[in-house]
Amino acid sequence: MEKSVSPRQHGLIPIMSFTTIGIEPVRRLTIGVSYIGYLGLYKDSERKTYYQTQGIGGECGWQLFKAKKDGTFWDKGDEIDIRARYGHSIGGGDLKYDLYDAAIIYRYMRSVIDLSLAVGYRFINSHSSEVRNHSNVYLGIGIGI
Repeated sequence: MEKSVSPRQHGLIPIMSFTTIGIEPVRRLTIGVSYIGYLGLYKDSERKTYYQTQGIGGECGWQLFKAKKDGTFWDKGDEIDIRARYGHSIGGGDLKYDLYDAAIIYRYMRSVIDLSLAVGYRFINSHSSEVRNHSNVYLGIGIGI
């Protein structure tokens, strides 16, 4: 599960949540499917409102580094991954979109629950006339089991 927030762009602050089920079919490669929750807080000089929708997506990740022993900056099990993600809105939500995402992720894997911190770039291609396309650098925090 991952939550992310991006800076305001075109009057909109996108807040997104991803619930992902993934597998590791071969060593270092992960693939998964996600349920996407989208909440866009909107404010301009005349009004405040929000856009809410949901989506589905797929992702693919690759493990760049995994610490095999404790070191100065790393402990055994810590890893760095890269990830690419695509998502598409579904249902009758307020916003129709395609989502493209790329991130680098640090995973802190020293217990049963692993924590992650992601820094990435996301482009949302809006299919709604009220909301323009937007792209953001974002921070994400994740919890995995």
